[in-house]
Amino acid sequence: MLAGGEVEQTKRSKDDPSLRSCAEENENGHGHKKAGSDNRNDSVVWTTGESSDSDRLTSRLPVSRFSEEYSSVQRLAKGGFGDIYKAKQNLDETYYAIKVVKCDAHALREVVALAQLQHPNIVRYSTTWKESSPPQPTERLKDEEVESDEEDESDEGIESDEGVESDEEDESDEVDESGVSFKSNAPSTYLYIQMEFCGGTLTDWINKKNHEEARGKMETLNIFQEIVGGVEYIHSQEHIHRDLKPDNILFGSDGTVKIGDFGLVTKIKDKNGDAIKRTKRTGTASYMSPEQENLRDYDEKVDIFPLGLIFFELLWRFSTGMERVKLWGDLRSGCLPEKFRRVHFSEHVLIKKMLSEAPKDRPGAKDIVKRLILLIGKQTGPLDTRSL
Repeated sequence: MLAGGEVEQTKRSKDDPSLRSCAEENENGHGHKKAGSDNRNDSVVWTTGESSDSDRLTSRLPVSRFSEEYSSVQRLAKGGFGDIYKAKQNLDETYYAIKVVKCDAHALREVVALAQLQHPNIVRYSTTWKESSPPQPTERLKDEEVESDEEDESDEGIESDEGVESDEEDESDEVDESGVSFKSNAPSTYLYIQMEFCGGTLTDWINKKNHEEARGKMETLNIFQEIVGGVEYIHSQEHIHRDLKPDNILFGSDGTVKIGDFGLVTKIKDKNGDAIKRTKRTGTASYMSPEQENLRDYDEKVDIFPLGLIFFELLWRFSTGMERVKLWGDLRSGCLPEKFRRVHFSEHVLIKKMLSEAPKDRPGAKDIVKRLILLIGKQTGPLDTRSL
């Protein structure tokens, strides 16, 4: 597992002109500015002598910051929302995760959120820059993805775990927050988002434990406590993650749990403090809350539902992928195995609450943190849920 680098945090607010200019660059073509611009993608050569004005300014191909400043590049993941690369920064000789996405309102919202959210249990953001194209294949680019015609047995029969978005128009407030609009036929500009590199996911941890006879109860509770601590902070900053799942929960170099992939992050309320009409089916189908799937008005409680499913996965050993398939629908309906209730009674009560169909019946992240402290500190009897 490779350590994430310590770099000076470069915060980008929604007033940052370098981010707000994405739309203009998309419309003007490949993000190029006029001569004399400080854009890293532009390169011009001024000549001397008795040449004509038209000869004095000679344009060259854009120089890629990514190809110039990074080496040992490996693609870790690819998908509809962008690609993730592992790359070594040549100056500080540290490996980072670089997410490359098209520069649009969704990408800007992710960058703004990452810059604002500073917490031990959230993937650490470093900086962002724009380029006119995604990384190009070279001798240095190695694809580390393991592709197979056979899906992992733990996901066999389960709906795709990729984040999905509806074709409906996205909530207007989210586009307005970035202050830009985009034309679908405009040339693309790409955002390169640099974050700390984490060496493993919670999915990896769960799959490993599913092949072991037993797992430590205290280790499991501590992991979940860190996850919920990160979610509590996200909600306290008026954000909703909307795509919590084991694939998006990582482990840092020191083993600290880190919540990542803020590609679907959104605000709880608009800038006037009013409720937001949102897009249906924004998230990952198998972890999506009922209201996230069917309604356009929902709040941060959509993040509690997938947390309930994740908590169960941390505690329960799935012996086969088929067992997971058969059990998953029942779990989403709040029906847990009888054996689980007998072995993990206190956790069973809490998870049932978290998987409530009605959002108002689910505890908030702050309440779950309190319950976990109680569970970790004293495993002496059934959980008192009267205050939930």
